[in-house]
Amino acid sequence: MSSDHISCHYWLTKMVLEGQGRFWEHTKGKLILYIPADVYKDSQFPFKPKDQVKIKIEPNKKRMVVEKC
Repeated sequence: MSSDHISCHYWLTKMVLEGQGRFWEHTKGKLILYIPADVYKDSQFPFKPKDQVKIKIEPNKKRMVVEKC
């Protein structure tokens, strides 16, 4: 057997569908939600730029639900 060998490298990428965002108040009176790049670039992230979404606030649970229209 030859001393030459083949090395196999497997690159595993961590799926990131959770991250820490932040709200920003836009100068024109809008509220902007910053979503980290690791989250929105994940292949399973369901939204694309300019998608129309339905926003539902659940105050008792302190959460916001965003769905495609």
